[in-house]
Amino acid sequence: MLIVSLLPQDRKNRFIFKCVIGMILILLFIGRNEVPLPIHATTSFVPFEIHTPTHLPFVAETEYAHLVNLGRVELIYENAEQSITVWATTELGWHHVEEWEPYSQTIQGSPVYFNESDEITIISWQRDNVEYAIDYSGNQLSKQDLFDIADSMN
Repeated sequence: MLIVSLLPQDRKNRFIFKCVIGMILILLFIGRNEVPLPIHATTSFVPFEIHTPTHLPFVAETEYAHLVNLGRVELIYENAEQSITVWATTELGWHHVEEWEPYSQTIQGSPVYFNESDEITIISWQRDNVEYAIDYSGNQLSKQDLFDIADSMN
């Protein structure tokens, strides 16, 4: 009975109200499940602009995105031998890595940092209050290749 009293009384406002509630439920569902989305569709669900790479040094057989939450998006580009995951988030400092190595070049004036382990190389930088990170799995790309990918995200 309480929900019925919250509904707007005229038909047009009731429809808009139902659409808003429906979108909230869809966003909650997408955020809870890793539903692969087309990369271009993710910008509709987050309150910030997502820059995507215009340059990839390998042919990606699959490209998709996951909406982790309303403040974090994961873009995946992969083939059988290597994969790149581009993270975009408004949660600055979210990538908890013990040690970052500063890189000699910047992206639009923002410092760039690297971290390498046996299985993954990470490049990270900030732009317009959004933190970006590229996680690379494979053994064919150099730091400069990853920097070039990051630099292509205009």
